[in-house]
Amino acid sequence: MLSDKKIIVISGSSGIGLEVARQAASRGARVTITGRSVERLKSAAASLPLSVDTAAFDVTDRSELKRFLAGVGTIDHLVSCFGDTEWGGFLSLDEDRARQVVENKFWAQLMIVREACSIMAKDGSIVLTAGTAVDRGILPYGAAFSVVGNTMLEVLARGLAAELAPVRVNLIEPTVTNTPLFAGMTDQAREELFQNFARLLPLKRIPEPHEVARSYIHLMESGLINGDRVRPDGGPMLAG
Repeated sequence: MLSDKKIIVISGSSGIGLEVARQAASRGARVTITGRSVERLKSAAASLPLSVDTAAFDVTDRSELKRFLAGVGTIDHLVSCFGDTEWGGFLSLDEDRARQVVENKFWAQLMIVREACSIMAKDGSIVLTAGTAVDRGILPYGAAFSVVGNTMLEVLARGLAAELAPVRVNLIEPTVTNTPLFAGMTDQAREELFQNFARLLPLKRIPEPHEVARSYIHLMESGLINGDRVRPDGGPMLAG
């Protein structure tokens, strides 16, 4: 169902975004992955068994975003894996950093849709990315402002689904996933984080990027799912 479809994956040079690109390309889609780093994009594209296009630009710079979109033509499916997270509670997080987290998680994705909606195929779809920490926080780790951004994205996705129809808009809410997002941590700190989060999940393990990516593929291929959220997170809400 994705054969010959044009798919743009924002922040597709690693982690979940790269896995979405891999699985979409394997279904015959014409995929473009974006990111800030030319070298990381080249490395990501080289790691895939099938050819994908790359585009290096800063998605938070609206002029660069417009310049990119002006040259892509009609988009069948737009996937945004762009976001930001900062561990820490409401009282401890620097105000400027708190604002940046919300802007990167919410406002950046809003602007992506704002600029791209006019070139979406009428039977196309947009899949945004939030996080599983919406209905409750993720104590003792904090990330209070990530929760704010996630909640705003939920409301945005539902509103966009109604306004942009027949283009479908859906939201993926992953939990902590084994991606390069945590590469800056020491091995010990990362392992402790993963183990502690795994204890919160009935499945008792952290999801892998390829598992989460399947949900993005499902939403692109399922023509009746609109205004919904999907949580490939192992079921933390079941743990009480």
